[in-house]
Order: sequence, then C-alpha cells, then structure tokens
Amino acid sequence: MKSLKKTVATGYLKAKDWEGLLCWSENERAAIRILSSLALDLDPLIHWRAIEGLGKLFAGLAVNDMGKVKQYIRRQLWGMNDESGSVIWSAPETIAEIITNVPSLIEKYGIILASSIDLEPFPRGVHWGIARISSVNPAIYSETVPVLRQSLSSSDPVIRGCSVIALNNIDPRGSYAHIDNLKTDEVVFEMYDMELSDFRSTSPAAMVRDKA
Repeated sequence: MKSLKKTVATGYLKAKDWEGLLCWSENERAAIRILSSLALDLDPLIHWRAIEGLGKLFAGLAVNDMGKVKQYIRRQLWGMNDESGSVIWSAPETIAEIITNVPSLIEKYGIILASSIDLEPFPRGVHWGIARISSVNPAIYSETVPVLRQSLSSSDPVIRGCSVIALNNIDPRGSYAHIDNLKTDEVVFEMYDMELSDFRSTSPAAMVRDKA
C-alpha cells in the first residue's frame, strides 16, 4: 500500500502537473527519495513520469546545489554495478533525463553512461539515454557510432529505434545507409515521449521516416 506522500506525488505525475510537483518538492524533504521509488514503479506511466519529474526537479536544484545533483547521479551509476548489491534498473533513463536537463553535466556523465551500453539488464535504457542526451549534445558520442550501428540489428525493436534516433543526431550523413536499412522495419512498440509527457506508438521504420 502506498504511503500518503507517495499517493500525493503519484497524483501530480498522473495529472502531468509539473508545476504542482515542483512546488510540492520544495516543501517535502523526502521528494527525491519518493520520486526515485516511483521511478521503479511497475506501472509504466508512473515509472516514466517519475523519471521526467526527477529531471525537472534536479534542473532546479542544480542552480544552487550542483554537488547534490552529482552525488545523486553517482549513486545511480553505483546502482548499475553488480557490487552495489541492489540494482537500480531505472538508472540509465534517470541519469540521462537529469543530465539532459542539466547540460553542463553531459560531457562527464554521458560518456560514463554509454560505457554500459552492453551491460545487462541496461542495454535498452542506455540506448534510450544516448538517444535522449544526443539530442542536446551529439558531439560527445562520436566514438559510440560503430556500436550504435551494430545495435540497428538488435532483436529488440526499442534498441533498434533508439539507435536510429541517436545516429540521426550524431552522424546522420555517415550512418545514412545503415539507418535506411530499417525503413521497412514496422515492428510497433510503445515509447515514452518527453515532449508529450506520454506514450506514443512508433516503430524503427517510423523513426527513419521522422528523420528523413
């Protein structure tokens, strides 16, 4: 059973009430802990909106307390390590969303995140993260291009789709022929769109068309 504080936070997330969520977080000392817990929620909508909320919350926090933001990211990275003893399976997406909202941290932590691109159970999350981060700073991922091209052949359509987005951000000309191979890949999946704050149905082929 969810605590009252979690219930309040969940209400803001379901309503996409970001202003309300941020006002609530200013007066709730446990806000980061609560949203971190909701980022692990089994309800996909709550999971993704909690991640989006954390990005917005840390963007505000970074103005006066960048140290706290870095400390949180380091804990998330540690949660991707077997030695941590408690895997944070939402860590790649959470890190990516935070540093996308705090771009000054991208160069340091974006590369570290990409180094886990093949680490189970995080490949899908890391690919999503690279696609998200590269929309803001594609230059840092120039050396990741060969791996992303290989990912276009993944059995996971989400990884294929995220690789299309990332390569179109990072190396559209050089990767055109590789991306074009997916123009008939119509496997449909649901993907959370941070611009919409909601899910949309898409496919690797649709992503190829979107960037054509």
